[in-house]
Amino acid sequence: MSLVVVSCLLAVLASYLGYPLWLYVLARQKPSPWIRQANSLPVSIVLAAHNESFRLRSRLENLAGLQPPPNEIIVVLDGCQDDSQTCLELVAADWRRKGGFPDLIVIEQIPQAGKSAALNRGVAMASSPLILFADARQQFEPDVLGLLRESFADPAVGAVSGELCFRRGLAGDAAVPAGLYWKLEKSIRRNQALTGSVMGATGAVYMIRRELFQPLREAELVDDLATPLLIIATGKRVVFEPAAIAWDEPPSDTTVEWRRKVRTLTGVWLALPLVGNLLLHGQAAAALRFVAHKLSRLVIPWVLLLMLVASLSGQGALFWFGLVQLGGYLLALLMRHWPALRRLPLASTGYFFVLLNLAAARALWLAINGAGQQVWKAGPKVETKP
Repeated sequence: MSLVVVSCLLAVLASYLGYPLWLYVLARQKPSPWIRQANSLPVSIVLAAHNESFRLRSRLENLAGLQPPPNEIIVVLDGCQDDSQTCLELVAADWRRKGGFPDLIVIEQIPQAGKSAALNRGVAMASSPLILFADARQQFEPDVLGLLRESFADPAVGAVSGELCFRRGLAGDAAVPAGLYWKLEKSIRRNQALTGSVMGATGAVYMIRRELFQPLREAELVDDLATPLLIIATGKRVVFEPAAIAWDEPPSDTTVEWRRKVRTLTGVWLALPLVGNLLLHGQAAAALRFVAHKLSRLVIPWVLLLMLVASLSGQGALFWFGLVQLGGYLLALLMRHWPALRRLPLASTGYFFVLLNLAAARALWLAINGAGQQVWKAGPKVETKP
């Protein structure tokens, strides 16, 4: 029984520590840099929005103020029930009156069909060779477009991801542990880019060659995973530009973080056919990266459950190790009801780890039951706090 426990423990450590460490060493021993050079390729921005009228004007002003500016901004309104259309009409009229602004193209998608369908329609309308994907919630640094575009001086690059950063001083009780998770993810992305391709992009800020875009399936829940995987299958690289920053507010509480993680991890399950597509196109190394980075995280909840049961079934030190695990999960339950306990660094990190694995378990259930697309359509109302 101790062999089972040790094997489970090694599997957890390999997923969260071993793989990032291996990438770190590989990036320094055998780096594969790409060409970065200023260029003037036109860029179209595509943004899908659902009931975002309260932030659309400021977001569009942020995008129009990029230096250099985009050639056009395409906004796809996905079944909006607020006054988003009116807001955009006012913005367009204001821009025409002042002059000097990018073209603003508005597409209404009725009824609501989901983000994938919205992006498909937006890219189909784009006239530029490069597409910059953006969300309504974040704000870009002024140099984002230019920095991302530099990587396309290398013909081997098919997509480049920017970096999502959270503003300080506004965090709720979930921000600290989520921040540690983000640091780990950013380290993995940097080192994946330096040694080949990143397994996904930052959905809030990434750019692709328009010619490489393939229409997303209706069931696709995470476009910033699916699109990069499809591009990698063509033999092009997906790289990472950490200086191209999109700013966001940190999650206000763990309920928000729970919803985001369930949606993202459900999308990973739904993207599994794209891994088979990588293999069919001779991209076995990329498929292995997906397994090590993404898929391994999805099976860890069941590994943890097996380790707990095996430990409690043992004797002596093994049994006590099981009690420690059980105590950790009970502490996480207490932290759900008494958030003040999360202020301890180790406690908050442990709480987020438990939250992440509960989200992974929930994601499998949603994927099996075909509820993946409902998570996007219904938005935050689908999930409740674990």
